[in-house]
Amino acid sequence: MIGLFFVFSSVDCSFAAGAGFGVADYSILAAFHPKMARYDFNSGRFFHANINPWEKSQMDSLNKKVLTKKAEFKPKLDAVERDRNRLLKEMTNFEDSSRKTINLMMKEGKNTAQIQESMKKKRVELDYQLLESQKVVDALVESSLDPIYLSKEKSRLVLSSIFEEIDKVLSEISRERGGVAIIDRSYIFSASLQNIQSTENIRMPPVEGYDVDTACLLENLWKTELAPSSKLLDGPDGHKEKLMTGIETAFRGNFEKCLSVMPAMRNIVSTYRGRMILAGGEDYTALALTRILKSNGIKDDLAAKVVKLASQM
Repeated sequence: MIGLFFVFSSVDCSFAAGAGFGVADYSILAAFHPKMARYDFNSGRFFHANINPWEKSQMDSLNKKVLTKKAEFKPKLDAVERDRNRLLKEMTNFEDSSRKTINLMMKEGKNTAQIQESMKKKRVELDYQLLESQKVVDALVESSLDPIYLSKEKSRLVLSSIFEEIDKVLSEISRERGGVAIIDRSYIFSASLQNIQSTENIRMPPVEGYDVDTACLLENLWKTELAPSSKLLDGPDGHKEKLMTGIETAFRGNFEKCLSVMPAMRNIVSTYRGRMILAGGEDYTALALTRILKSNGIKDDLAAKVVKLASQM
């Protein structure tokens, strides 16, 4: 990644502007938003404002609280796990029994439609029970991390505020350029990730040994001192040049580490915000849908409601 900031301009924007639209990489705008310095991609949650993950003593103290909380709910977790094992065993036995029953009925020439429907309902019921028990486990694991992170719900609100600020800036730029439509040049790539991993299922971090470098990549980037004090610059011939080269190298290294979270950032944008047109441009969906519904004889009041709801999507 030698071209440090060329990553921001890999699309020919002069052609885009001339064609009546512009481009922006929404994932880059989100990933480098200063508020993302408090985001842990491992857990999908933001750190509490009073927590500094790079301070080992503070993290050691918080980890003890996490372990204490886990010890408190361990009996409940064990009970849920026993219930899950029971359900899994019941499901396995049910599948075996169902298969044998249907095979026997087919050999006897009997209609299996009714019993298959009954078995389908039973399978759905067991699946639902398993899902509910997993939700209990997930909630308990999530709660153990509360001393360190904002809740998932509050973290989503912070993400929303970041997206809203980005949208506002892009809308301002669009208006400044005469209403040009701004297209997310990472949209197609983001969409391809949508079914690979959801932020709802991001791996939970371990309660010990947090990867501080990963959690604080952006924080480290913004802490870089590009202009050292004159005291640090004093030295023999070549000292200043070597110092500035070292600072530049360190900055590039931190920047490239930040880029390593881009796949995760694109996934978050795709899940919560993914869309091709970011700002500007004229959306003719409502007008076209109105004409289609009218030409197909749909009542005006129904058509109006459908168009209104569709426009909100």
